[in-house]
Amino acid sequence: MATISKEHDKNTDLTRFALAYVVDKRVYSNGDTTIVSFGRSRLTNKKVIVKCLQATEYQKLREANILKKLINVPGVITFLDRYYFTSTKQIMVTEYFGDCNLARFIHRYAPVSENTTHKIITQLVNAAQACYNLHILHRKIRPSNILINTKTLQVKLHNFDTACSFDDDFFDAPLWPNIAPPEYLTTKTYTADGHYVWTIGLILYELLFNSKPFESTESIITKSCLASTRKPIDINALVLVGWMLNKNPLQRIHLWEIPNHPWISKKWI
Repeated sequence: MATISKEHDKNTDLTRFALAYVVDKRVYSNGDTTIVSFGRSRLTNKKVIVKCLQATEYQKLREANILKKLINVPGVITFLDRYYFTSTKQIMVTEYFGDCNLARFIHRYAPVSENTTHKIITQLVNAAQACYNLHILHRKIRPSNILINTKTLQVKLHNFDTACSFDDDFFDAPLWPNIAPPEYLTTKTYTADGHYVWTIGLILYELLFNSKPFESTESIITKSCLASTRKPIDINALVLVGWMLNKNPLQRIHLWEIPNHPWISKKWI
């Protein structure tokens, strides 16, 4: 009877999904593991993102459960629903927030003004703080995982497939070397606070200087993040980026301190 019940639930989800959404264009595929497509709601005709995941039971539940916890966070993509098709396959539906990510935005509009940079970074700091307060670590904050509305400059984090919940602030889970803080590269340990600050600092640097501060994992450990630019930049912005990219995690600014920094709290016209 249990087998029949489970099969019935899967068939119900298939029907429920087909009645609620239409899948249109596929936009990303990672073999058979992850397929991302544009779709639309049959009820409202609004665009949505349909993400098909083929994974283990734990992986299958993780991203959807994390997004459900973050559903009231303005700077995070909004979770809409999920559907189980088989024991290892699920469909997750999220809001459509345009198809321009921050990496494409920088490539298209760089050099970015300091005013625009301020709007973007302030939102990222607020989103990261909200995630941190809910004990969620997004381990891949980088321009390709940040969606941006090019008209309003509103940004949202997405792609929480490697995100995790935490009770202890110390981690040893693998990070992507090109965005990992130096303490991870030298000791294989880091904190959620330190990682959030470091990754947003990398983005702040790229927006201010239209370049990346480090060319290799070795330079993350050994090279300073000094840069030169012809455009005038508020000294407080330079101080902040240096503080966020301080190689000593004990001397790096904390996430909760950033909103009070003079450059962030500055009133822009």
